[in-house]
Amino acid sequence: MAKRFTAANPTIKVDVRVINWNDIDAQVKTMIQSGNVPDVLQTGGYADKVADDLLHKADEVLSEKTRANLIDSFAKAGEVDGTQYGIPFVSSARALFYNKGVFAKAGVTEPPKTWDEVKAAAEKTTVSGAWGHSYGSPCRWRCRGSSPR
Repeated sequence: MAKRFTAANPTIKVDVRVINWNDIDAQVKTMIQSGNVPDVLQTGGYADKVADDLLHKADEVLSEKTRANLIDSFAKAGEVDGTQYGIPFVSSARALFYNKGVFAKAGVTEPPKTWDEVKAAAEKTTVSGAWGHSYGSPCRWRCRGSSPR
């Protein structure tokens, strides 16, 4: 992508750096402290950069048409205190683990194949006020209200 962009914009230099995920926060902090602030950064955490007023708001860098085309839940995941800073670049689901007994008890007869079916299964298996967990994810995130009945 950088080569195509540079070919179309020869006066703009693109310097792509790949940083080990385990080191990225420390390296970005060093880059910022030394005045070498990245123009574009793909990382998981940025609330500290928002607190230090280092980021543009999404509505300052994306057109209204582009923002309207984002999947709502992904766009909301990029918010800090109700303002979107993070821009969803890529998202994927590599595996789905589920409890066959919980699904059967809730009347879900087969594993979901679409995001709408995942949502429907989650709604059927949700107990109000309970917590569910995603294991195997590097983030170890929790979803409110997804524990089995």
